[in-house]
Amino acid sequence: MSETPTIGYLGPAGSHSHQAVYKLGEAGLDHAEAVPWPSLGRLMEAVAQGKALYGLLPVENALEGAVVEVMEAIGLGKHELIVLAEITIPVVHCLIAPDKEEDGPDPAVETVISHPQALAQCRENLTARFGESLHYELAASTSDAVRRLKLTGNPTWRAVGTEAAAALYGLTVEATNISDAPDNQTRFWLITGKNTPTDLHLPKGWTDKSLKTSVCVGLKDRPGVLSDVLVLLKEHGVNLTRIESRPSKKRFGDYMFYLDMDCDLTAAKHQNTLADLKKETHYLHLAGPYKILQ
Repeated sequence: MSETPTIGYLGPAGSHSHQAVYKLGEAGLDHAEAVPWPSLGRLMEAVAQGKALYGLLPVENALEGAVVEVMEAIGLGKHELIVLAEITIPVVHCLIAPDKEEDGPDPAVETVISHPQALAQCRENLTARFGESLHYELAASTSDAVRRLKLTGNPTWRAVGTEAAAALYGLTVEATNISDAPDNQTRFWLITGKNTPTDLHLPKGWTDKSLKTSVCVGLKDRPGVLSDVLVLLKEHGVNLTRIESRPSKKRFGDYMFYLDMDCDLTAAKHQNTLADLKKETHYLHLAGPYKILQ
């Protein structure tokens, strides 16, 4: 690893993840060099192997829900990673056009390229602008979409991406904030390797109210077990902020549950909570506690 600590993000440069890295700098993580990675899987592997000290992973979007690849990788312990902090940033999608080479009327837009989630979040707006026959081309990220638009230069193409990506590649922003919903946000996790010594420069003065714990559990197979777990958490005064189920991928009909809790579940005051939760599960994996950056 280089002497300068690195923070990996889903690239290329100009992505929403890249913008979140800048916000982390404002929060105090300004000593790490931002490095793009081509996929979330390779990013998580890089952090686990010590090739990057930190990683920034999108974990949930206000419109599209959880980022399953990240949720399962962390919850099922595919990589030895630690969640350090959470940060939420607004998502501002822009409609980006290629360079215009000659005067005259613009040809009709036939294709829009972007990340699948970005396209889904702007689908109604794009349909209203360009019609039902619009073709959608998928890209690895919004910044990759803008890069590919620059390479093709096709006047019938547009990209959905960030204003920063448009500036990076010298392209034109035709419209800003084209998301179908006004309050579009993405939650990110800042991660590091399990055995990596870290010196995280973040603002001081955090309290228990600023901590969360995410839990992946496999519940024992008996009637009412999920209901009992929810009652258990209520009785212990734990505020559950999210619950979601995903197939265990071991056998059909078997599910894992992913829960976000508004507390430090490892604290002494929650010792009995954790012990009671373990009694109801055959699998339990904790991510956190981690800090909430605002």
